[in-house]
Amino acid sequence: MQNSGKKSQVNRLCNSVGRNKAPFLVNKERYANVVKMGTKICARYYNAIKQAMKSFFCIVVITMVFNACSSSVRKPDAGQAKSGNEQALNEPVEKPDTAGSKKEESKLEFNRVLLTGHINKYYAEQLTNPQKKSRKSLSQFGYNLELIPFPMFPITEFIDPDDFGRQSYGKGGPGEHNGSLYTCRGGFMDFSHIRCAADWTVYLTFKIITEQHDFDLPPEAGTLKLRFQNLDKLSLDDVGSLAQKITVERLVWHEVASWHYHSPNYEFSEQQSTFTPEDLYSNILGTVIGKKIAMRILKNLDTLSYSEIASEEIAKEIASLNPVKTKKESKEAYDIVDRYKQLKLPVAKRNKDVWWDSNIVFSDERYCFKRYMNIGPQMPPWLVPESQQLGCPVHPKAEVLPVPQKASTGESFYSYYQFTISPDSVLFFAKKSHKQLHPVFMPFSTQHFDIVVNQIGKEMEEQLLAGYDKRDNDDPVAQFKGIKRVLFE
Repeated sequence: MQNSGKKSQVNRLCNSVGRNKAPFLVNKERYANVVKMGTKICARYYNAIKQAMKSFFCIVVITMVFNACSSSVRKPDAGQAKSGNEQALNEPVEKPDTAGSKKEESKLEFNRVLLTGHINKYYAEQLTNPQKKSRKSLSQFGYNLELIPFPMFPITEFIDPDDFGRQSYGKGGPGEHNGSLYTCRGGFMDFSHIRCAADWTVYLTFKIITEQHDFDLPPEAGTLKLRFQNLDKLSLDDVGSLAQKITVERLVWHEVASWHYHSPNYEFSEQQSTFTPEDLYSNILGTVIGKKIAMRILKNLDTLSYSEIASEEIAKEIASLNPVKTKKESKEAYDIVDRYKQLKLPVAKRNKDVWWDSNIVFSDERYCFKRYMNIGPQMPPWLVPESQQLGCPVHPKAEVLPVPQKASTGESFYSYYQFTISPDSVLFFAKKSHKQLHPVFMPFSTQHFDIVVNQIGKEMEEQLLAGYDKRDNDDPVAQFKGIKRVLFE
């Protein structure tokens, strides 16, 4: 019945069309044929025409609603030179003037849609892998490090305090300078770690804002999965702090994985450069810089290149830590904590708080026998003793950096995300023989990262001996067996 009714409606519609055309037709027979043909065509495509009209109507309605909503989030133009979009991006959404609104004054509201547009337009590259290629800096803890007993190609690279170069994104660029620099308030700085952490923090901040849903990080030694919830409760500043925290955990995982990078599964061992005294502090400093870069872009609507903004923020942060004036003074900072050089001094002038031995080859992980294992929540730097000889104050004030723990809501950041790491089996078993190389740990949430780091610490203690993670003036080198030493200086 419905079909016959629909056909009769179509017939009436098409017949009326035909009659309206009648004055233009001379032959009545042709007129009848045209009406008949038109009726068939209308009947055949009736549903399609009806659906198309519905779709067109929906598009019109959606467009009207979108325009109405867009205009409602903009603040009234106060005669500023900025365009409407720039004004809306630069300023928080208006809050109603109610008694309860004072409780929300500390929370910066932001328009994700408009910020996403700004990111996509000016900083799309910062939504791509922040570690496309590792920054292969020759900066390791110490200098004149030798891979073999015969000094042929010493590892030495220092940063000029007056020229840090230009930051690249995701990999070392031709204008980027990496190496080591000593600062009076932050200790040794590894610039490759600082740059990497800054890139990761900006990437995660932008990714969380633009996607607002779960995503995986590029893999390293396993899969890295991020799951989020209730992100709409976080302020813009909270999102930056959340990105800092995730970056710290991501880079701690790199240190954990590096302890497992050695033969027979890997050609070169990386145990000698894992959790060295400057690594984790350089990482957390890089996240501080990364957050400042991201907030400058998002709050100020900066449109300078990422390289320019990042280079400026790095320079400002390093300057606040009172860096030494010359490369020579950075070398002298290493000498102060070099066991080999201190033993050459008269007993009365020796510093007993030593961290490494320049006479042990770099390929022996025990050359750096003190390691920094603190993953927060407070991260103080290791400052060398007697740094006044480097031009530092007699009692320099260490810059202790916190790992963000809570959002402005007062809740733990773990209420908003879960970071799960599932390690590869090659970290624990030889590829060919399947022999177990390390104790196995299963997939874990970074909320329990301390358990994994403590396990690595136990393995380190077996090789570096007790006190390896403490500045206790203890010298373990005399107890090491089978040390590989540099034969000629």
